[in-house]
Amino acid sequence: MPHALALAEDKEMLCVADRENGRIQCFNCHNGSFIVQFHSSEMGSRIFSVAYSPAQGTDDSDWPVISVRALQRCH
Repeated sequence: MPHALALAEDKEMLCVADRENGRIQCFNCHNGSFIVQFHSSEMGSRIFSVAYSPAQGTDDSDWPVISVRALQRCH
């Protein structure tokens, strides 16, 4: 279930936080084609928000910086 959106205009991508599947998927803004998916046990299984920053990471890659907010369980 989509729960949040982040627009990466400079990459022409729309990223979707998929709460039920614990992933972020990014699509082309113009034609809706799939570009990339982010999924990790470190993010948790229920993602509630996603944000984008055009700043590059420390590895000088061309990938955007995606920030995620997940529900944390209390033990």
